[in-house]
Amino acid sequence: MRYFGTDGIRGKVNTRLTVDVALRVGKALKCLNADKIILGYDTRESNIMISSAIISGAMSVGIDVINVGVASTPSIIYYSAINSICGVIVTASHNLYLDNGIKIINNGKKLSSLLEEKIEEIIDNDFYDYSGYGRELKVYDFKYAYLSFLSKFIVRHNFKLGIDCSNGSTIEFAKAIFKDAYFIGCSDNGKNINKMCGSTNINHLREYVLKNNLDYGFSFDGDGDRVIMTDYQGNIYDGDDIIYLFALYLKETNRLNNNTVALTIMSNYAVIEALKNQGISAIEVGVGDKLVFNACKDNQLSLGGEASGHILLADLINCGDGILVALWVIMALNYFDKPMKEIIDYVKYSQLELKIPLEEVTKTEEEIRTYLSIIKKEFVGKLVVRRSGTEDVIRVLISSMNDEIIAEISTSLVDYLRGKNE
Repeated sequence: MRYFGTDGIRGKVNTRLTVDVALRVGKALKCLNADKIILGYDTRESNIMISSAIISGAMSVGIDVINVGVASTPSIIYYSAINSICGVIVTASHNLYLDNGIKIINNGKKLSSLLEEKIEEIIDNDFYDYSGYGRELKVYDFKYAYLSFLSKFIVRHNFKLGIDCSNGSTIEFAKAIFKDAYFIGCSDNGKNINKMCGSTNINHLREYVLKNNLDYGFSFDGDGDRVIMTDYQGNIYDGDDIIYLFALYLKETNRLNNNTVALTIMSNYAVIEALKNQGISAIEVGVGDKLVFNACKDNQLSLGGEASGHILLADLINCGDGILVALWVIMALNYFDKPMKEIIDYVKYSQLELKIPLEEVTKTEEEIRTYLSIIKKEFVGKLVVRRSGTEDVIRVLISSMNDEIIAEISTSLVDYLRGKNE
């Protein structure tokens, strides 16, 4: 697709994501038969510019707009679902502030590929219905509705918690839910979202938890749909580990539908083996929480997610929700009455993840597939090479029990992609 990646439209502001594109996206929402939308954004400085263009485009084709300002992705998705309206979130998620993006929600669910293609066609061909104009609407129950939903999962506990809000859109919501927690990443200035903090920079929270003798720490990303956690010994638990915890918890309480979870091809193989040892099956799908959602829906599963921290509690909400997941971790730990480090009792395969800028890659997709098929004949482990849906890079994941093999394969593979070993 020209505009949409694995999670909406994303790119450098004023380069790939321009005001003109945002204006056309706003107009193209008409194809969803939307008479009104709810719109929110994270804390990056370009959000007013991009969201204003979307609002103008939507209003110009007769769509009413509810602009709630700074709001997390899950809060918009939840409100969209319970009110059966379209939602738009202006965010680049875990990326730094120079990037921005547009996520479009239809009645609480992310768009199908067919709808994304339809919107792209309308954006490119500039045909719109100018039969009326929309209004700005006000709602007064948005924050209350979402916080009421989250509050259902608050349980009493004795944990001292640290929360990293990544200088993003979860600050107000998280402070309302975790009233006694210690907070960092709450000084947003438009340029520091995800900068040396948040779920992609877990060491920032890890050091804070150790320094302040806390029990656990939860680190969200800029738009609040991811979470990674750490504990009092400095252990780090990613999405795979949290899914394993939840799978055990749901199985123990007879709520793990079909005794199966949905993971992605990026999941550590040790987790899949550990789930199998507990009598739990795993379905692996491509990268992107939309694919995880589809797998859960198609297979009637209650749980799925990604190692990156997108975790889907499919019976509750149609997306990852960092705050909700953190509340569930506390519930599960209370239930098992033992620390996370005793529950996560497997040793992960060594794993190396690399990003190679697209402009440095000289090989075609077919050439890369052929090369990988040769390597995999002799390789015991996991090897994934894919184009990112959120950045202009090729992502490489190599996982094995042998660090020397990882180093050897990574060197030869990167050289091949860059055309250096010809």
